Amino acid sequence: MHKLESMDIRHLVISMSVPIALSMLLSALYNIIDSMFVAGYSQQALLSISLCYPIQTLMIAIACGIGVGFNTVLARYLGEQKPEMASQSVLNGMLLALISWLLFLAFGFLGSGWFLGLFTREAEVIAQGDAYLKICCGFSFAIFFQITFERIMQATGRPMYNLAIQGTGALINIILDPVFIFTFNLGVAGAAIATVIGQVTAMGLGIWITHRKVPEIHMDIRKFRWDGPLMLRILQIGIPAMVMQAVMSFMSVF
Repeated sequence: MHKLESMDIRHLVISMSVPIALSMLLSALYNIIDSMFVAGYSQQALLSISLCYPIQTLMIAIACGIGVGFNTVLARYLGEQKPEMASQSVLNGMLLALISWLLFLAFGFLGSGWFLGLFTREAEVIAQGDAYLKICCGFSFAIFFQITFERIMQATGRPMYNLAIQGTGALINIILDPVFIFTFNLGVAGAAIATVIGQVTAMGLGIWITHRKVPEIHMDIRKFRWDGPLMLRILQIGIPAMVMQAVMSFMSVF
């Protein structure tokens, strides 16, 4: 953090923005790579995965919205030299990520078939899309926590770690997609499995980096305390960003 305080502003903007921009580009690769490989499997598979994208977009919008609020609050406490509040903001942000996962977990197992039925009556497409959403929503804790740890890297001035987390997940997804889709002949379900393996690995890397390389942050769950005003601050900042990103999801649905 002290290095950021003394860095030239132009160098600071470039060093912070370029890795973050590249990580966002890599994030978009998940769906693009899945579509490329799934398109080679069957037309029904491509259609089913396309119908699932609004839910994935909404998932990422909520994760990023929470991340924006959490990142802002964390950076403020770090700048004010309040390590205890910084740690509590991390733990409370992780609780919001956990709640978000539980909501999508419930949707994946209770509402995915209904959602897909809004767009098609083709049983094969619904079945494949349902399998995809159940896997992605069931393991969506990985994407919520992955983005949480990415925001920790941004708030503490370590954007290259942000890029490493996102890049590792994307690379694993690219490698495993053809293996699960074609070699194991799992089709759309294989694409979902490759995606969540990449996300879980990226989440694990984020946990390791935070524990080993970010001394400003102490994630001791035993010291967690519910902080309503802190949660409210995170949501007040995050919800507008969440809505802005979610607009694309709703546009796709309608």
